[in-house]
Amino acid sequence: MKTQIAILKLEQWKFKTEKGQELEGSSAFFLLEDFDLQRTTVKNEILTAIQKSKLPAIFEVDLKPIQKYNNGKAQLKYELNSVKFLNEIKVF
Repeated sequence: MKTQIAILKLEQWKFKTEKGQELEGSSAFFLLEDFDLQRTTVKNEILTAIQKSKLPAIFEVDLKPIQKYNNGKAQLKYELNSVKFLNEIKVF
């Protein structure tokens, strides 16, 4: 689904699984058109494209909806399949 989103910030994360495996990555926090705040893991060329931009910024993206389950409850989340920088957001 092609749409525009506002990516607010990138955040690095690191944690250890129950089996002792250490995982790390980057998450993008973004707003959808209805101001629904979302977070998704980003990597490779998508991460590079976001890092090159001054955040917060508006991007044209291809979103892929996915269902995530947490404690038996389903939630609709999104993955970023492509990003294209459109415009920087001036906060102040």
